[in-house]
Amino acid sequence: RSQAVWGGVRSPSPQASARNMLELRTVVAFVCVVWAWADSCQEVPGPKVRVLASEKSVILANGLTCIAVSLDRPRISDLRADFTGKGQYGKSVLSSGGMTLERLDAEDTVLSSADAGSASAKVTISSDNFAEVVINGLRDAAGNSTAMVETWTVSLAAGARSVSFSAHGSLQRDISAKALRHSFAFEPTSIYGLFDRGVVQMKGYSAKHLSSRRLRTDGLAGHYASKDGLARFYALGGSGEDLDTAGNASVAVRRGIHASAGVVLLNSDRGGPSGFSGFQEVLAGNLPEQNMWSNGWAGVSAVQLSKGLSWKVSYEIAPNNFDFPAQGPFGDVATKNIADRDLQAMLTGIYGSPVGQLCTHDNGVVKGQRVGQMATTIARPNYGYENNYNFFDPDNYLSTAAMLFSGDPYLQEQVRTVLERNGAYMNDKGQLPHHFVGVVPTYQALSGETQTGPNVFWVLSCLNYAKLTGNIEWLRGYMPRLRNASAFLFEMIHPEFRLLKSPGSLMIDVFIRNNFATDTNAMAVGFLQDFADAEEAIGNVTGATHLRNVAAMVAEATDAMLWSNGTKDHYVTQLNPDGTSRDFVDYDANLIALAHGIPAAERAKRVLARIDGGRCIHGRATFVSELYYGKHDTTGGNIGDSWCTMGRIGWFDALARKRYGDQATFDNLLLDPLVGDVNRWTWLHERYQCDGRPMQNRTSHYFEYPSVTAMMLHFVRYGIQLGFGSVKVTPFGPKAFAYHVGNIHVDYDAPAGAVRFSVPGEGRREITVEGLAPGKTYNYGAGPGASSWPWLENKCAAGDKGRVIADRDGTVNFVVHVGDARGPCVVDLRLAELEFTV
Repeated sequence: RSQAVWGGVRSPSPQASARNMLELRTVVAFVCVVWAWADSCQEVPGPKVRVLASEKSVILANGLTCIAVSLDRPRISDLRADFTGKGQYGKSVLSSGGMTLERLDAEDTVLSSADAGSASAKVTISSDNFAEVVINGLRDAAGNSTAMVETWTVSLAAGARSVSFSAHGSLQRDISAKALRHSFAFEPTSIYGLFDRGVVQMKGYSAKHLSSRRLRTDGLAGHYASKDGLARFYALGGSGEDLDTAGNASVAVRRGIHASAGVVLLNSDRGGPSGFSGFQEVLAGNLPEQNMWSNGWAGVSAVQLSKGLSWKVSYEIAPNNFDFPAQGPFGDVATKNIADRDLQAMLTGIYGSPVGQLCTHDNGVVKGQRVGQMATTIARPNYGYENNYNFFDPDNYLSTAAMLFSGDPYLQEQVRTVLERNGAYMNDKGQLPHHFVGVVPTYQALSGETQTGPNVFWVLSCLNYAKLTGNIEWLRGYMPRLRNASAFLFEMIHPEFRLLKSPGSLMIDVFIRNNFATDTNAMAVGFLQDFADAEEAIGNVTGATHLRNVAAMVAEATDAMLWSNGTKDHYVTQLNPDGTSRDFVDYDANLIALAHGIPAAERAKRVLARIDGGRCIHGRATFVSELYYGKHDTTGGNIGDSWCTMGRIGWFDALARKRYGDQATFDNLLLDPLVGDVNRWTWLHERYQCDGRPMQNRTSHYFEYPSVTAMMLHFVRYGIQLGFGSVKVTPFGPKAFAYHVGNIHVDYDAPAGAVRFSVPGEGRREITVEGLAPGKTYNYGAGPGASSWPWLENKCAAGDKGRVIADRDGTVNFVVHVGDARGPCVVDLRLAELEFTV
């Protein structure tokens, strides 16, 4: 522990600086303070923590994060990151305004610590592993005008992405003011507040007329004030025009101790010293209009504040040079993780797009109501498909799946509120709303068609929630509603054809498809299998057996009756009751059939060959069909989706490639191009053209492609698949990796014969691990495990142990506890010749 003090008006002489440094090094040999005339983060490549000091500023850095505190104009003036930890820090996530202590007086004058005279700094701890600096003398105004005084403590640990910041202060005299506050000015353009009661997001606040959002007065920042709890918030993204929207800068903040009168999120389309986004912690005083976007402090009344008023706050602040928050739900994103490129795309795909769809906080859709609804885009500042929400055709199946795969309990519970919103409006036929117009449900697609998709994909989303959270009790209580929704589909099964007779297209609403359509029937097979697993999970074994039998019946009928007997290489669009058929060689329907294992391997090979021979199959994700859906083949002649690729089809394409072992197509044509696009642009358009270029005339900042990218990474490439009674680790390509995202932790090393994981849920699960050495013997166990970061503290009481032999494909299966009432277990699998430890 060491101490050094500097600051004030005059610069120390070179001799004094040298003497001070010599004294420091003599008294405390390990001190890591450097007197830096150039305030440069680049001087600290890491991984050791260093403090750089000059008369004007003090810098703490560790190779991952660099923070600068200005002493001559007291504020946090610079905050940068290198996510890879190599000390190549990106641009600052703070605008020139930085983070300041402020007083907003009764006349709307902002009095700031940056204009109140210099502060001083003292190093209280400095080592290779940890550094702490205390900043004294912060005040809101100089001389006799001073009312607020404050002391800051800034610290940084080796290996940490987050800077720890705390402040305590007090009021020195009686005053009248609108607010005493901390003010953060950020460069990233889109801000996301994860409030206790729901999510708020905004990008590009301006005077554009939005009927339900009350945006006013061009040039002023938008303010979202609330007294609701706000544990986490973040900002990301750039200010460029279309196809230039990546910011390569983000900042995440976790609030700790806070004695607060409320918070204010800020957003603007103008940028400048105040930033494109920001945050105000109101320590005392009033707030702008609460729980809706407004112009802020104009018209807010001042209050009388008394001498002696005191406060204490703390934050964990993590910058990033990529467009995703470097903090997860439990702390910093782990430094040992999947490939940086994949991790960037996955977390950008989740936290950039689908989280911003959530309109779940107060007044998020209409004033006076709080509802579980999602838009189709982020607020930028208007929404795509304005005033339409909660599509499950399959839109929100994809975006909710991405958020569930985050392993972030907060987002997972937000998903539940969205699911229950639609479930509350199931009609007496068991039909789910297709979407909501405002807060009013409608049961037909925008095209006017009735689709099977909303029921199918809403139920599957509910099952995803139960599987990914391990919340079987919720599933048990909600099952009657899920059964009603499923009955709407089961009643479509024709007893003679043994197929579902569908009223419309499954998931492309403008395409005219009906009767015995391949898309609906192929999807029904997977749906029935999944629903059977859900019934078994709650103890209804008889019902599960019946559903599996029905699934086998529909699969057999689909394979026999919807197969093209002419070309013998695909399934037709639909079979009509009179025996005639229509056929556009639909890529979506055929890939859904393969994803659910309907054809045998040889038949599947012929289907993939037909698809891969198409002209536009993999522009980005997957094209819609071989034959064109013209004006007479679409509802109202709407051909908008007739010549494009779709992320949703790419999802089933990915599942099909994994099932039938086509890794090259999955890697090279499906996933890797999408990873590149998400990392390049952050936000993507709704559709792509045949040649792989985004369709810029289609909705921007759309959820679909980023969500599907995250889904493919989690479920297919890294093969982490949680079921009601199962856990599968079945990577498709990677031989060794560490995966630490949210509450899902996997260390997989097939060559070394070692696998370890921890997942949500309680009770015994059937474990499947693939990619191991065929014929080798492995020891397995489940128990409390170590609690070193990023592994969470695991306290389960299980002590399962056993031995298993890998089959000829290198797969092992065994049953252990994954958790109990005390918490999750660590499941450990190792080659028998290695020392067995849990």
